[in-house]
Amino acid sequence: MGGYEVAGVVAFRNDFNVVIDLGKPETVERVRIGFLKYTARNLCLPKQVDLSVSEDGKTFTPVLTAKTNAAEGGKRGFVRLPFDFAPTQARYVRIIAHNVNLVPAGLRNPGKPAQLAVDELEVN
Repeated sequence: MGGYEVAGVVAFRNDFNVVIDLGKPETVERVRIGFLKYTARNLCLPKQVDLSVSEDGKTFTPVLTAKTNAAEGGKRGFVRLPFDFAPTQARYVRIIAHNVNLVPAGLRNPGKPAQLAVDELEVN
């Protein structure tokens, strides 16, 4: 990662909210999300990730809510967070990663607007 540009990453000032259509019902039990942590540029990990599943794309059932460490410092880099849950049948998987909104204390630029940067989603 050189400079400020990283190919293949999408950044969000708000929450990251996506619905993935698997095409047909599948057994799912894990979602893995790649985030870019670059706190010097206000790119923080989410504070929480919510996962839910659906057969019809309209009615979703929560399968996991996980707190994450948005205040994690350290070197910049990609962080691949795995989220495991009980195997379930679903055609649609909804992922909501909640932005911490403001850079947490203890990191560079505390109190400044934070962003989420996502580069990869994997559903198994």
